[in-house]
Formats: sequence, structure tokens, C-alpha cells
Amino acid sequence: MKNRDLPPLNAIKTFEAVARHLSMTKAAAELCVTQSAVSKQINNLEQHLAVKLLDHKTMTLTEKGSFYALSLRSILDELESATRHITEQDKQEYALTINALPSLAQYWLMPKINDFKLLHPHIKLHINTGDGFYVDADNNEADIFIRCNSKPFPDVENIALFDEIMIPICHRDLWDTNQTDNKGFENQTLLIHTGRPDIWHQWAQCNNVTLGDTSSMPHFEHFFLVIDAVKNKLGIGFVPAFLVHEVLLQHDIINPLNIQFHTGYCYYAMYRHRHRFKPNIRAFLAWLSSL
Repeated sequence: MKNRDLPPLNAIKTFEAVARHLSMTKAAAELCVTQSAVSKQINNLEQHLAVKLLDHKTMTLTEKGSFYALSLRSILDELESATRHITEQDKQEYALTINALPSLAQYWLMPKINDFKLLHPHIKLHINTGDGFYVDADNNEADIFIRCNSKPFPDVENIALFDEIMIPICHRDLWDTNQTDNKGFENQTLLIHTGRPDIWHQWAQCNNVTLGDTSSMPHFEHFFLVIDAVKNKLGIGFVPAFLVHEVLLQHDIINPLNIQFHTGYCYYAMYRHRHRFKPNIRAFLAWLSSL
């Protein structure tokens, strides 16, 4: 049998990391080697192939380098998946870490998670929380991230779960039942989410409502705190509708005028492209998509 004409695997791994980051410094940090070692591996690979893959001064890929990088990424993903399959297939448990928005985790994910466990009792779940409008593709603290944004997140695979619809909620004791139009929100104490401070004004602008300055209104870091403040009659909150479905069934908390506001945001489940074949990730994403 003819021997395969393959370049050194270390050089291949190094080039794929450099091409992904377009930075030898970041590639070196990922591979736990020095920057000079990375540079040497790239030079060795280019000499082995007799092809220029990278402009070392501008850190841009050549046309052949771009083609090679895409091909290698797919091949390495397949190799990683195949390796994981044969090494993990006999294990009874597969660990899976989910990093979700705090309020989403508390009010939406946790009440449903037992259904997933019944379907996949062999998967060992770890759930932690995080927020923000940026997800680090190289963050290994979680397998799947659930976030909200106005557009898909870069450098990761995105699955759109549902569009964001927000509603105003308050304790029924704070709302004058004779008030039947949006003017009822004027001169009220509005509860502000610090990460989305403009939501009230965005809704007001779309509905010709004058709210005035809200900077002195109570501010809360998370939607679950806004919801708790509403329960304690501190004011009127503007929150994602899916978080308060059960809360509204308790009848003390109301959406006074049955208002719905489409924010243009969407909730996404995200994962690394190279992990797309992991069975535990595929199982959880399939379950999420079915909700």
C-alpha cells in the first residue's frame, strides 16, 4: 500500500489555529506554546508544501491558504468527532454544560429541564449563567450558550430559538382599571433593566407616549429582579413575555392593556462549529428546537 503523503500533524494543527485567529499570539496561547514555535511550524509547513499560505507581516491568508484552512478545519472537526465517538461511546454519562442568561435559566429553562432529563437520562447536565452581547468562541466553560441579540453572534454556530416579545407588567393594585389607554403609563414608576435601559422609550416612541426622564427610576441588573420588584409593588416592569407566562397565571400580576412589543431581538443557542457532531450537544439542541 502506498504511504500517504501528509504534512506533519503538529504543523497542521498550528496552521489551523493561526488561520482561525489570524494571530500567532492567540494561536500560541491556544496551543500552549511560544509564538516563535508557532512561526517555526508555519514555516516548516510552507516548506513541506512548497506553497505560500500566509503573509507573515499582514497576517492575512493567501488564496491557497484560505482554501487549505477551510479544508483542514473540516477534517480536524471530523477527526475530533470520530475520536470522541470511539472513546466515549461506552461511557454511561456524557457531561454537557449550558451557559444561559440568568432570568431565562430561572424562569424558562429550569421548569422544563426535567423533560430533557427524562429523554436523555445518560447526559449529565451542568447549568451556569452568563450574559452580555458577546460570546467568546474559544471559551471552554460551556458547550452551549443561550443569549439574546439583534443579530446572530459571530464565530459560533447560531440556532434561533424565538423572537423577543416584551410586555409591561405590574401588580394589579398599582393600575387604575378605569385607565384604558397608553397614557396610563405616564407619571408611573417604571422599573429599568440596566442592560436594556432604552426599551421603555423605544416602546413609547412607537406608541406616541411621553414618559419623560427615566434615569432616576429604579434600575435592576436582571429581569428576574424586575419581576420580583413588580411582585413587591415597586412599579411597572417591561420584561420578555416568555419569562412571565406562569407569573401572569397567578392573577396578582397583570399586563394591564395586553400590550406586546416586538423588540427585533432574538434568542439564540450557540455552540462551536467543531463540536457540531457531539451527540450530547445535538440532543440538547434538538430538544430546545422542539419547545
